[in-house]
Amino acid sequence: YSTRFGIFGGVKPKRPLFKGGWGAWEVAVRYSYLDLRDEVEPGIYEGETGQVTSVALNWYPAKNSRVMLNYLDIEENNGGKIETGRVLQMRLQFRF
Repeated sequence: YSTRFGIFGGVKPKRPLFKGGWGAWEVAVRYSYLDLRDEVEPGIYEGETGQVTSVALNWYPAKNSRVMLNYLDIEENNGGKIETGRVLQMRLQFRF
């Protein structure tokens, strides 16, 4: 973050991949919860709840590139019927 200009910048690895280093690494964890239920009568609810736990590993091999690997564990509860899912996602990002 640049306090002089008030803007965010990208990650600049101290030792980029093609200059004898391994770049920069970042690990992130996030938990999200959503409640879409409505109380139709006292103590009786209709609607869904859901939660997502995600873990991410980001690699910055050089100044203008990033490799992102994300794993998500998803749970949805729709009136007692619980559905689960898992997602593994990989993305590449280049900045010009």
